[in-house]
Amino acid sequence: MPAAELPAWVANWRPDPAWTVWRERTTGPDDLAFVFAEVEHRHWMSSIEIFLTEHQAGLPPMDVHDCRFGQWLDGPGRSRYGWRSEFPGLVSLHERVHALALELVDLHAQGRQDDVVDRLKELHVLRGELISKLRDLLGRGAQLIGAARRV
Repeated sequence: MPAAELPAWVANWRPDPAWTVWRERTTGPDDLAFVFAEVEHRHWMSSIEIFLTEHQAGLPPMDVHDCRFGQWLDGPGRSRYGWRSEFPGLVSLHERVHALALELVDLHAQGRQDDVVDRLKELHVLRGELISKLRDLLGRGAQLIGAARRV
C-alpha cells in the first residue's frame, strides 16, 4: 500500500466482529480456559479439514474425550457449567461434530472425495452452532454469576 493511502485506511479500518466478541464481556481467570476451549476446537476443525482436503497426514484425536475441547468439556467445563440446562446440548453437539468427522474420514479413506467436499459444509454448520452455544453458555453464565454477586 502506498504510504499516502495509509492514513485513510487506518481511519476506516474496522476489526472483524469475531475479533471483538469478548470485548464487552466481563471475564475472570477461570474463563481463560473457556477461551482456549474455543480456540482448540477451531484448531481441531482446521486439522480435520486439512487432513480431508489436502491429503496430509496427521489426523487429530477423533474420540470426543481425547480432543482438547472434549477434555475441557469433561473437566473445567463440566465443573463450572455442568449445572446449566444448556450444557448437555453442548456435549451432544460436540458428539455430533465428532461423529460427522468420523464419517468424513471414512469417506476419505474410500476415495469418495466429492462426497467429503459436499459434506464438509455440514461440518462447518455444526462448528458454527457449537461455537455459538459455547459463547451463549459463557455469556449467560457470566450474567447469572454477576446477578448472584449483586444480591
